[in-house]
Formats: sequence, structure tokens, C-alpha cells
Amino acid sequence: MSKIDEDDEGGIIYVQYSFTLTLTRMIERFILPSVFEVSLDMHIHPESSMEERHHAMMRIKYWIENVASRSMAFSSDNKDALSIFLQDEGGFSVDNPIILTPAEPMDDLLAMLIQSKLNALADNAYLFDTIRLKSDNAVGMSYTFIGDADEDLPEIGEWLDGKSWYDVPWWRRNDATMIDTVVPEGADRTLGPDWAADFAFLNQAMPPVSTGAIIKTDFRPRIIEGGKKIDK
Repeated sequence: MSKIDEDDEGGIIYVQYSFTLTLTRMIERFILPSVFEVSLDMHIHPESSMEERHHAMMRIKYWIENVASRSMAFSSDNKDALSIFLQDEGGFSVDNPIILTPAEPMDDLLAMLIQSKLNALADNAYLFDTIRLKSDNAVGMSYTFIGDADEDLPEIGEWLDGKSWYDVPWWRRNDATMIDTVVPEGADRTLGPDWAADFAFLNQAMPPVSTGAIIKTDFRPRIIEGGKKIDK
């Protein structure tokens, strides 16, 4: 009998989700192009459906590749960055997606923000816990965060001086945004901000998830007897 047969408990398979993220961040007065190698321990919710998992992964993949990638990240308290990238009318002066962070976007903070955002996008289809992050600016160092980032990150009222459009910060929302702003005086909060972005278009483009089907065809192979010559 093998050792595997003798063990009382089966083995454990750990699943990791890995990706590369490229963005630019402004820390104080320094602008740093950065490439991050990210991996997270990933758990599948046992009660989630195949369709829920498929949709969750599509949202996560879209957010990483089309929103977070090529973005500009800086702290909401960085007055220099705000004066450069924020326009008087409330928009931004660049076309890159903007990541507003509750403190300077150092590696350790970005690790927690990414973990929280991916869990929001997963919407209980998956759970992401331990995250490992390494940037090309970190001179060989990497960061590992173990735990629930939401317990360490601020609530919406703790980092915005005023009434926000949403009840939770962007990293806890299942949408495509990465900023939060204060509702202007006289604006209707129920209408949402101009920069709001959800995944409705993505859900419409997703085909139904098939559980598998047997495909029957009329193809019938010719049976060739051994050694028999086929006449053309």
C-alpha cells in the first residue's frame, strides 16, 4: 500500500491567481513608472455557480487589463498631484485612469487595495486572501499581506472630507472605478457621479455559460479492412 493510501487525510491544493500590473504613481513629488508582479491565494466559494465564477473572473480580468493598467496613482492628500492632474471643473487633465489612494501609493498600501478590490469584484464567487506584491522600484524587496485588507483600510468618511457619492470606498465596490469624490453642493446624489463606471456592458457581452453538451454529428468514418487497397 502506498503512503498516499495510508494517510487518513487527503492532500490540499492551493490555487494562486497571478498577473502583471503596469502603472505610474506619484509619491510626494516623485513620478515613478512601476511594474508589479502580483499573486494572491484564491479560494472558490463552494456555493457559487459556474456562471457567477465566470462573470467574476471576467470583471477581474477587465479591471486589471483595462482600468488599473496604465493608470496614474497618487494620494488624495497629495496637493502637488491634485494641482497637476485635477481640473477646476472637477475632471482630470489626463486620459489615463486615475487611482486615488488614502495615503501615498507605496507597495504595501497597493497590495491591500488590490486585495480588497478583487474581493469586491469577485462578489463572493471567489475569496482572495494572502497577496504577494513586488515592484521593479523595490530594489529586490517584496511585500506579503496576510489578512483582510478591509479591516485595515479606512471607511469612506475617514478619508474624504465631505459627503461621498457612495457609502463605501472604491476598493470595496463591485464596479470599475478607482476614485472617490465629494458630492458638489446642490447635486443630486442619487444620480451618481459623471465618472461612475459599472460592468453592465461586460455582462451583456458575456455568452451564457454552458454546462456541457453532447454534440452529435452525421460523420461516419469509412472502415478500411487491413491490407485492402482503396479504389479511387
